Amino acid sequence: MFCPRCGTHNDDNAWKCVNCQGELHVQDQGAPSPFQSQAAETSMKAVLSIIFGFLGLCCCNLALGPIAIILGILSRKEIRENPERWKGEALAIIGIVLGSIDIILGIINMIVFIVFMIRGENPFPFPLPFKF
Repeated sequence: MFCPRCGTHNDDNAWKCVNCQGELHVQDQGAPSPFQSQAAETSMKAVLSIIFGFLGLCCCNLALGPIAIILGILSRKEIRENPERWKGEALAIIGIVLGSIDIILGIINMIVFIVFMIRGENPFPFPLPFKF
């Protein structure tokens, strides 16, 4: 490798010129550094948030809804702190919304179940082994 300042021949692995002590491996200003060239990854917390939000629509509303909300909030914080490394804020927001819907549906289900219990009716499409 030749020095860009003085033209002296140097070893290919050398970082400084043996003659003028100038740097041999200078990056161009327009070239990205190795740390900037990495593409942003989707936050796993955001992905889990949306998964738990969708699962909460099917079952365990009151258990999975808060998990989806917490993971969504944590992933949004992670993405805001380091946007060069993480992406997926839209997934996190969708997970938070789905988690909120899960909680609302869980509360509505509890209210309906309590009303049926008070009225002495069976809220399920199958016979129960006990009476209210």
